[in-house]
Amino acid sequence: MNELARVVEALLFLSPEPVSLGGLADVCEASESDVLEALARLREHYAEGFRGVVLREVAGGFA
Repeated sequence: MNELARVVEALLFLSPEPVSLGGLADVCEASESDVLEALARLREHYAEGFRGVVLREVAGGFA
């Protein structure tokens, strides 16, 4: 997992509400396409093995 994916993961865990793609990109100072790639890496990471975390797109954001 790269640094951007780790930062996105931290932001999602800290936020009590779903975070929009644009919001993640703004806070991370990254492009939306880079954030989408980071989200894909997180999904892959969570899918490996038996993890109790699922990344979902909900209410116009990610949680």
